[in-house]
Formats: sequence, C-alpha cells, structure tokens
Amino acid sequence: MIPRLAGDTPGRPMPRHLTRQAHAQRCAQLRRRRCRCGDCQGSAHCPRDLIRLFNLEFARSHQTVLVRGQDEPLYLPANAGNRCHRIVFAHGYYASALHEIAHWCLAGPARRQQVDYGYWYEPAGRDASAQQRFEAVEARPQAIEALLAAAAGFTFTPSADNPGAGGGGRHFVQRVERQIQRERRRGLPPRARRFVQRLHLFYRTPLEAVAEGDAMAEACRATSLV
Repeated sequence: MIPRLAGDTPGRPMPRHLTRQAHAQRCAQLRRRRCRCGDCQGSAHCPRDLIRLFNLEFARSHQTVLVRGQDEPLYLPANAGNRCHRIVFAHGYYASALHEIAHWCLAGPARRQQVDYGYWYEPAGRDASAQQRFEAVEARPQAIEALLAAAAGFTFTPSADNPGAGGGGRHFVQRVERQIQRERRRGLPPRARRFVQRLHLFYRTPLEAVAEGDAMAEACRATSLV
C-alpha cells in the first residue's frame, strides 16, 4: 500500500465506499476546472502542469525531463547537446505523457541509456502473434499509467493499439486489470510511487483510492479499447 502523506486525514483509513465516493467527487471537480493557457483546449488536465510536476520531481535526481513533442513519442538519452534525458510525448496529449512516464518508471539504468530504451515499435498491422507479444509486455506499463491517472483524477483508457489483429478486446482489459492488482499487492516501483505522490498532492485526489486501485479496475471493466 502507498503510505499516508502529510496532510492526509489521520486515523483509520476511510471505508472503501467513501473512498470511491471521494475520488469520484474530486474527479468531477477537476472536470469542472478549466485551464486558460490555450494549450489544452480548456481541459482540467493541462500538459504544462504535468511537465512542470515531472521536471520538479526528476530533473535533478534523475537528469530526466518531460518534453512536449509534435510527432510520435520517443525517449532520448542525454548526449553532448542535451545534458538531460528526455521523455518526449506525442502531440501535447496528457494521456500520452502519462503513458510515456509509465514506461520510464519501469525502465532500468541500462535501458535508460538507449534511444527508446533499446526497444522498437511495431506499427498497426501486426499479425496475431506480434499482437500477443505486444500485449504481454504492455500490460504492466498500462497498469502503472492507470495508477498515475487515478492520482491525477484523469480518465484512463486501456489500449491494445491494434485490437483487430486477433488479440485485444476484453482479454487485454482483464490482463491490465490483473496487473493493477499485482502492483497494489507488491507496491509500485520507486519512481512511479514518487510521481503518484506528486500528482496526489497537486490534484488533491484521495490517496486511499489510488492505493486501493478499485477505480482503475472498474474503469478497465467499463472501458472499450481504442
């Protein structure tokens, strides 16, 4: 379980139904909030906030910054022209930023020294075998993404990326759901834990709801893949 933070209500944890209710109320408040920067089309979840929060948390400790991209997402290790590693997310999308952060939270030191962590992306058009391999490695990053999204009061949508290739659908949703519960039981990776706490403090979401993971499991069951 994620430890209680300073400022959380002391004493026994809230009953589960109250935790869910508080989380739902906070999400509704965030949806009514509107950013006026012109960069996020009036959404409550501005990518500029996410960039600032991530860079405050990790620019010094891990020499890593979050960067808005104009094209496809990409991880770039530091080089002679850039002293910081860069997580470039796609088209300024908040959801893309959360997804790329989740991948970074799972990448080990050797992987973080390679462009895109040394992996390659197979685009749409994968056959059934390639799709199954994709889903096998993608479930855990999406589980981490779901927990980050919950901490921000942001709607998480699982994505098999190519569901017409013989995989995806309900099977992949269930795989992500099971992985969320595993992360709850064994505890989040250290960097994911740190950023969950940072998002919780900024968005003032009930941390117990994030720790329980119930909201994410229910979202997985209710959400169609895209």
